Amino acid sequence: MLSKPSYNTNKNKPVGQGKDVVLVRTGTFYGIKIEGIKQESSSYRRGIVAIPNFYFYDNQNKVMIDYSDFKNEIDETLVDEFFNLSLNGITVDLDNSEWENLELSSRKVSLDGTYTIDSYKNGILFANVIDVPNLDVSLNRYDKSYFLNTPDFTLDVSTFQETTKLFSITNYLGENSKNSFNYLGVIPGDYIKINKSNSKYEVYDLYKDDEGKEVIILKGSLTPEDRRTSLTDIAVYCVNDNKISSESFDNTEIGKCTITDNGVVLCFDSNTRLQCEMRNSKLKNKIASFTEGTFCLTESTITQRETAVDQLTTIARETNNILNNVINSRRI
Repeated sequence: MLSKPSYNTNKNKPVGQGKDVVLVRTGTFYGIKIEGIKQESSSYRRGIVAIPNFYFYDNQNKVMIDYSDFKNEIDETLVDEFFNLSLNGITVDLDNSEWENLELSSRKVSLDGTYTIDSYKNGILFANVIDVPNLDVSLNRYDKSYFLNTPDFTLDVSTFQETTKLFSITNYLGENSKNSFNYLGVIPGDYIKINKSNSKYEVYDLYKDDEGKEVIILKGSLTPEDRRTSLTDIAVYCVNDNKISSESFDNTEIGKCTITDNGVVLCFDSNTRLQCEMRNSKLKNKIASFTEGTFCLTESTITQRETAVDQLTTIARETNNILNNVINSRRI
């Protein structure tokens, strides 16, 4: 399951429109409740404990903010997790960014100010400089080694929340049954159709709360409704980027789907071969492979397997010691 959501934009695309989606699974649920999501306004504090290098160019109207230093203590994926959201055109404020190197600048410099995100690629944030009043006009590169504190980004989310509608479906019976989105192999990026609705809603996130309830976050809006004691028809659709034909696939046997997404390997359970094949995308550089009748390794199963191996190794070692003792005793 995935972590709890950090909300992003949907670029104002109509719900479930503009993409080639294919029906892959259906189910009928009890125990679900549909609710709207109240999104906080104002700002979101970054909290990244990594210091980047800054390089200003185009007469200091643009900047590259480089988080890709391999010596950073923070995992690069934690930086990617935020900046890979659809934040293009969003305004951010930078605070706590005092910088001092008296060999390059005669004064203490501050990069505090307002920036607009252009893109994020390979660990580098490309941004436009809106208002940074205390730059040194004679200096373009600010090395991370000379920041006095960790620069802190604050994201003004109010500029894009108005265009983003999100709602949740909570499955009170949990994920460990056929009455679950987990059993239907749902992952973020899939689409869900509910009862006889004409709309297909994109899955934004899927996770398990502290009580074990299954929560799915969908883009769009739907009238809140408590359907815990009513049957609800659920249809799952996958995006068909590679334009494959679904007619020749067996859509009954399930297994694990291993996805290599731009070098990152992900594993999802309870997928059919058709679902997994749909997750291939030349456009997004995703490669998926299906293994029928198996499950993704979890921390507990890995531990169990290691324990079994350790036990067998111990038995073999003890047996070998006994044999050596017997041979040595005969020699004596």
